[in-house]
Amino acid sequence: MSETVVGRLARAPDCPRIEAALAAHPAVRAAAVRVQAGPDGRPRVVAHLVPQDTAGEGAPGLENGLMERWQSLWELLYAGPDGADPAFDVRGWMNSYTREPLPVAEMRDWVERTVDAIASLRPRRLLEIGVGSGLLLYRLAPSCEQYWAVDFCAGAVRRIAAEVAGRGLSDRVRLLHRRADDLDDLPRDFDCVVLNSVVQYFPTTDYLFRVIAAAVDRVVPGGAVFVGDVYSLPLAPAFHASVVLDRAEPDTDRETLLARTRQRTAAQSELVLAPRVLAEMATRHPRVVGLSVRPKRGAHTNEMTSFRYDAVLNVGDAAPAPPPVQVRWHDWRADGLDLTALRGLLGGPGEAAIGVTGIANARTAAAVHAYRAMADPAGPPTAREISAAAGASAALAVTTDELAACTGNGAYRPRLSWLSGRPDGSVDAVWTRRDLAEGIGVPVPDGDGSGPLANEPLGSRRTDRLTLDVAAFLRERLPGSVLPDLFLFVPHLPDGAEEVGP
Repeated sequence: MSETVVGRLARAPDCPRIEAALAAHPAVRAAAVRVQAGPDGRPRVVAHLVPQDTAGEGAPGLENGLMERWQSLWELLYAGPDGADPAFDVRGWMNSYTREPLPVAEMRDWVERTVDAIASLRPRRLLEIGVGSGLLLYRLAPSCEQYWAVDFCAGAVRRIAAEVAGRGLSDRVRLLHRRADDLDDLPRDFDCVVLNSVVQYFPTTDYLFRVIAAAVDRVVPGGAVFVGDVYSLPLAPAFHASVVLDRAEPDTDRETLLARTRQRTAAQSELVLAPRVLAEMATRHPRVVGLSVRPKRGAHTNEMTSFRYDAVLNVGDAAPAPPPVQVRWHDWRADGLDLTALRGLLGGPGEAAIGVTGIANARTAAAVHAYRAMADPAGPPTAREISAAAGASAALAVTTDELAACTGNGAYRPRLSWLSGRPDGSVDAVWTRRDLAEGIGVPVPDGDGSGPLANEPLGSRRTDRLTLDVAAFLRERLPGSVLPDLFLFVPHLPDGAEEVGP
């Protein structure tokens, strides 16, 4: 019998005792304690806890605390030495899988694609909320009449101010040090407001709604609000599962992988949004007359091009929209489509618009398969088998760039959509004839409206506090040798666990 197995057997009898103690804590709704292998293969006691519902408890203080935490992190980051190229300062952009900086080529592609997306809106008077290191400013400001930019990081604003002066852009660029929700005294004549890779640092959806409402109020009719690089909530479990699987030893068991995935998902401190949260915003504000939600595109497959999206809210004066074009719809799976079949559809008799729903996404397929395998009690037993099956699952899927390249020899204009927000990352797309007006209304599937709008970043702050409190509570009741090695706060207990609670 191996040392690991002996260790597990030795500690397993303590589990009911720990569960009983945890059940006495007033903030714990249910508890289950198990002995599981840690990253090093050694056994450790893991307490799975379902907390009581305290969503509104201490929210204002937690909201400010989370904002101050992010602000402190960015101030610390920008306090370091200047990079070799001030216009391409990508410090802080890390690969979640390797914990190393993202490759320069991937970041350049990300910047160029984002700039192209914003430039397609033809901005002349632009407001950027969360300017960061100026990755967009240096590329967009020269073609704008006015470029206003705000950021809550004083260090970032100081750096950009010095660089703007040196580049002769001071006549058109105005920089302000302030939070995203402090826009009351700003002009209301912008034709574009940009929030790119910013909303993940907002504490709540209420804060998000306030900021976007203020942004819309500062845009003239015919303008737009661009919300870019948004973390997708429906894909969050798959993303975290892919990170866990990538870091795991081949023999790590399925149950341990699932526990780690749930831990990462629950502990996420960034705001992660379902695409329909933007649709909710659009219905709340009468000046929003159009919305598009598009999966990120790029030459490289990475976490940004796989699990994030861009959204554009079109602002108007509530004038009637042009009548939508009639779309002939196809279902990717039900109709047995692939790229060859799609090209055949686009080379047909020249219909006004051709739509395809549920297009299998090559950039999310493996991660989605991995998460489903982990969550399946009858799934593959170890990381090795899960990885092999996940890799094969992407064989019949396509990338968003491949879809965008399908134009029917230039006859059609593709429009990709993630508004439906399916948890498998599948894409909907409509191809309209290029001789039709570019702004003509095109209906796209918008999902079934179920599921949460966002995660709860404040929950991770609340969890940090609760972890300390529960640990202290147990130390008063149990000997040190019995205490859990790890506390996991989860929405529900692991498969097969019996609920122990007050």
